[in-house]
Amino acid sequence: MKIKTFADDFKVTEIADLHFSTNGKYSVFKVTKSGWSTFDLIDAISSRLKINSSAVNIAGIKDRHGLTTQYISIESKLSGRDSGKIDEEKIQLPDVTIEYLGRIDKKLTSSDILKNKFTIVIRSISEKECEIINRRFELIKDSLIPNYFDDQRFGSVRNKLDFSVKYILKHDYETAFMQLLWPSKYDKKSVKEAKMFFISFFKCKGYFNKNFFDDSILRKYNFNIAEKNQKCMDIEFRKHIKSIPSELKTALAYLYSIDNCSNDTFKKALEKIDRRFLILIFHAYQSHLFNIILQRYILKNLSIDRRLYSIKGESGNYVFPEFIKEAEEHDILTLYLPVLGKNWEKIAQVKEKNYSVNGENNIDNKRDLTFNNMESKSCDNSFSFVNWLIEEIKKIEKEENIDINSICGKEVGISIVAKLRKAFIKPENFYLYDFEDDDFFKGKKKTKIEFTLDRGCYATIVLKDLILQGKYGKAEEISLDH
Repeated sequence: MKIKTFADDFKVTEIADLHFSTNGKYSVFKVTKSGWSTFDLIDAISSRLKINSSAVNIAGIKDRHGLTTQYISIESKLSGRDSGKIDEEKIQLPDVTIEYLGRIDKKLTSSDILKNKFTIVIRSISEKECEIINRRFELIKDSLIPNYFDDQRFGSVRNKLDFSVKYILKHDYETAFMQLLWPSKYDKKSVKEAKMFFISFFKCKGYFNKNFFDDSILRKYNFNIAEKNQKCMDIEFRKHIKSIPSELKTALAYLYSIDNCSNDTFKKALEKIDRRFLILIFHAYQSHLFNIILQRYILKNLSIDRRLYSIKGESGNYVFPEFIKEAEEHDILTLYLPVLGKNWEKIAQVKEKNYSVNGENNIDNKRDLTFNNMESKSCDNSFSFVNWLIEEIKKIEKEENIDINSICGKEVGISIVAKLRKAFIKPENFYLYDFEDDDFFKGKKKTKIEFTLDRGCYATIVLKDLILQGKYGKAEEISLDH
């Protein structure tokens, strides 16, 4: 089975709650794109308008692989015309359409997005897989699905190294920077070559000497850094910096200009990385830890009288129960787990009673909540949720060799907070269309699914649960001894 064969096989549309005003300070635009990451698009728009990229506000980050429609806001006086409308000729970009909608008083934030609607085409389906999809759909269409963060969240570790945040927390900034710079198999050839040029340059200067990668990879590129004079190096720098991802360019230009880099120099370089990207890599690590807790909750509490399936992901495995019993749904639907960070213990003051929320919430929000009513969220009546959660977090700290309360971002000048996130979600308006002959993969079938999710939830997790397959292969059944 295959998804995202074509851009319009994976459509995402933001459902927003926008309040327009005639004299609003910010102009709002609806942007439909394919083949663009959200960050690259922001950089392209800001470059065309000759404004700082931080002046372009988004409500959510969308994948480059698909046809996505999202909203952006720009301060009206910066957006190109007094009316707030962008000059069409100035902003023409390939595979992007931009439509001016009106003005709002405050810049766009994630809270302006209520939900996302997804339309996904699944291709190259065998007859046997048609049966699996039909059977799985009947099991999960009105049921709950684990609310994991999916692989898209973990782009910063696609190079198969560790999370750079772990090294930031340990104040090893040189290693943290190298982790971010190291290429992945998903990088374009020009990007890989550019990254390897800078890694070779820094290694020639005596940095990046820890045994995180095989030096033979560098030798393939043979840049001969030591043999080149400064003029030749400057030419190489100007050539390769063009291919470097935009979020790293300023940091690399800074490091290139320094003769003797210390660990503190690399700290300053990290601070020069696009702030939104730094927040993203911290969120990726928090998401990884959340997934661990959710996976262990399922293994502990949802493994009786049903199969469990494991699907390999970018940063660990996703565990799915075969189904969730109707009697379990009420408690599980109101279960929230922590997205760990500084002062996560405040979560001990939280309970699910009267707790209604879309997507993620900062735990510092004051609500009439405590964990006391969460003791029964288990098939095992003797299970204490609070004690279990505290013990699991202690285990994670030991396994990761970190202090959870140190996850705050202060080392690189950002602010990261702990949050609560729903452990399970129920897709709305979930439809499976009839199978038909695949017009691209001959001899196979294709189908289409549609559903709506709260913001911050991943359609590809719903898809994994439906087809029991991820990009690294099919699900494996887990054997547990009870």
